[in-house]
Amino acid sequence: TDDVFSEAVTSLTAHLAGNFAISLSYTLEHNSNVLPGLANTDTYTSVSLIYTLCPPKPPEPGRARRGGDL
Repeated sequence: TDDVFSEAVTSLTAHLAGNFAISLSYTLEHNSNVLPGLANTDTYTSVSLIYTLCPPKPPEPGRARRGGDL
């Protein structure tokens, strides 16, 4: 039999203050071939507090920020 494993992860990260940010994520895992009595789908929700040692420099005043600028 074919065994197919799929995983989908969705996350959102938001800056809080200073060097801190928060990240929320939702993971869905599906396995097509599991032992009898077990669910095919598992879900996980997580919350993470992130501390950045070297935060990116803010853009210069009057200059639009582009994707490659850090």
